[in-house]
Amino acid sequence: MLNQTLELEYTLIIYYPRIASAIQDQETKQLAQSLGTASIGHADMVANAIIKLGGIPLVIRVFPY
Repeated sequence: MLNQTLELEYTLIIYYPRIASAIQDQETKQLAQSLGTASIGHADMVANAIIKLGGIPLVIRVFPY
């Protein structure tokens, strides 16, 4: 379940900048950017919780390997 949460946070990290760039209202755009930044912190907290519980955090491979 925590890895699913981590996957969601990774998705938000990727998409919030795209969402923010499509928003015309500057205040709303700033809020979307702030949510993206907060998702980075959330992902770190979830990954640390997974490790503390003895699990292995999900790793998203972005580049070909």
